[in-house]
Amino acid sequence: MSKRIVTLWIAGICAALALVAVATILVRSPEKSSTAQAQTSTTLQPGLSGVSVQGIGTVLVKPDVVKLTVGVEERATTVTEAQKQAATKLEAITTAVKDLGVKPEDIATLSYNIRPNYVYNNQQSPRLDGYIVNSQLSLTIRDIPKAGAIIDAAGNAGANLAGGISFTLDNNTEAVKQARQAAMVDAKSRAEQLAQAGGFGLGGVVNVTEFGGNAPLAVVQTGRTDAVAAAPVAASTVIEGGQFRVVVNVQVIYAIK
Repeated sequence: MSKRIVTLWIAGICAALALVAVATILVRSPEKSSTAQAQTSTTLQPGLSGVSVQGIGTVLVKPDVVKLTVGVEERATTVTEAQKQAATKLEAITTAVKDLGVKPEDIATLSYNIRPNYVYNNQQSPRLDGYIVNSQLSLTIRDIPKAGAIIDAAGNAGANLAGGISFTLDNNTEAVKQARQAAMVDAKSRAEQLAQAGGFGLGGVVNVTEFGGNAPLAVVQTGRTDAVAAAPVAASTVIEGGQFRVVVNVQVIYAIK
């Protein structure tokens, strides 16, 4: 009887050890799976190495369009009279600039204001002294050499306000294209310098990002732009467009060999 008890006791111990071994295997199995996944993901990382540089491309071009404003400011005892005076002069101004080649679609009303004119005398209450009508036209001139003559003609027709000169390009596509090419050349030069200094080989382009959208134009002031501060003028007005700086910025990533 005692031998049978000992035999059963030994069998029970063996069964328990077997269950522990199975449980150990089941518990450790996820660790092996996790290790395999980690090894798979790390194999993707070496291919992402590279060198990132910025390139700047600049092109100087002459503007071919000038925009400016001309207008009138008239005073009268009544609003109606001030409006009539302003309308008469604006019509004459419009006719004068059209005669010099400004197209109707390039003439637009920029502003039109009516306000009372008050006179202030010491500590007395303000006194109404008529009304003021202020109206300005925006002109787009596509022949810059004629801009001075157009301003003079507007002044002779009655304009007593002028200013707001700005220059631009009617089409900047070619200038932006050249600036982009220059920016890429600059970026490659910088990357080659870094590769030489760092002792590594330079591969191909992996990614390119352009900043600035439509490549903003910044004017380089080389000519007179204050000649239309007042009109009419005694001498001929001179308007010079100077040059524009078309700038493109890029960020380029090159692979490393």
